[in-house]
Amino acid sequence: MNLATATDWMNDWDPLIILVSTVALTAITGYYAYLTRSMASSARTAAEQSRIAAEASLSSVAVAEASVDVQFDVKPGMLATLGDVRQLLSRLESEGSRPDDTVSFSKVTSWQNLLLTCRGATVTVHGLKLTYVSVQNPDPTDSNVVSSTGTYYEDMDLIPTENLPRLCHAGETVQFEVKDRSAGENLAEIRATISYSFGNGPVRAREANWTRPPVTHTHESDSTARH
Repeated sequence: MNLATATDWMNDWDPLIILVSTVALTAITGYYAYLTRSMASSARTAAEQSRIAAEASLSSVAVAEASVDVQFDVKPGMLATLGDVRQLLSRLESEGSRPDDTVSFSKVTSWQNLLLTCRGATVTVHGLKLTYVSVQNPDPTDSNVVSSTGTYYEDMDLIPTENLPRLCHAGETVQFEVKDRSAGENLAEIRATISYSFGNGPVRAREANWTRPPVTHTHESDSTARH
């Protein structure tokens, strides 16, 4: 085939070649577009399935943790300074008390710490907030008349005596400092909110209350000395 013949052949078949090439390119482009949509759809389906699986896993963990027995006890620590005790004893001796007399230190003790005891499952303690304190105020003219003064606190964090967070097993205690409480106050009720978690999981909150046990009054408990 000489050059002239080849040129004539190209001129005759060029439209058909262009048409075939265009159709082939369109088909290839359409196929790749279909593959792209299919892959995107598969990715969305996989992501949705992963999300559902993750939510189901979190729900299972939440149900399992909710069934765990987690409890806390709180108790006030009433302490007195050595100087206050010495002054009380000196006064009682000057008033004629004998060495074998029973002595009450309630009027010189003050609320200085709060003991948190973990019960049940092992948890990580993050902190404690004081939310409510009730103090009884006996009538000085009538010992049978008692009024109460309740104080609500908003997010009053108590300072721990050790570094937190810390792991707390059943029966172990964490101590928190309590400041600026008056000596001799008659605590009736304490409410607190404890922040805790299971290991490195989300921090949760649990309330704990303390109520002063009933006091059985005797002729010795209301006096500073037994005669």
